[in-house]
Amino acid sequence: DDRYLLERILLEMDSEHKIYERNDNSCEICFSCKEIYNDIVFLGGMEKKSLIMRFPNIPHDYVKHFTRGYFDGDGSVNKRNVGYLIGTYEFCNSLNLILRENGIRISSIKQKHPESGLDNNCYCLNIFKKLEFEKFEQFMCGEIKNNSLLLTRKHQNSTKNQCS
Repeated sequence: DDRYLLERILLEMDSEHKIYERNDNSCEICFSCKEIYNDIVFLGGMEKKSLIMRFPNIPHDYVKHFTRGYFDGDGSVNKRNVGYLIGTYEFCNSLNLILRENGIRISSIKQKHPESGLDNNCYCLNIFKKLEFEKFEQFMCGEIKNNSLLLTRKHQNSTKNQCS
């Protein structure tokens, strides 16, 4: 259902790369370009990011857009308009500080699989209060334009429809 995002990315890149359908009802684009890879690494991208990622140094004007993209990739919202993001403890804690500076109070940061022991650095930043999640939606989506990239299915449940 999210193929439209890959199509938009290819359009923005003026690319004729093929979108591959996978057996798990998903799709992907495969790039083999050192320039793109090096640009992503230069901007803070890394392999196995979910195990070691810290919140990147992003210009202030792009923090909201980065957060929206991260939420689209590693976050979830339910029908009650509450949600969470998954990341390292360091990432979640840094994002919590940014959200707090913007008047958004999270519910908790908890280890995702505590049975895995202390070596597990996978945490959930939870926003269980509807009003706080609405503020989070406004934070991520309040300044976007109609042609912005976003995963509409994660934002269409918002009572204020900030992103759709």
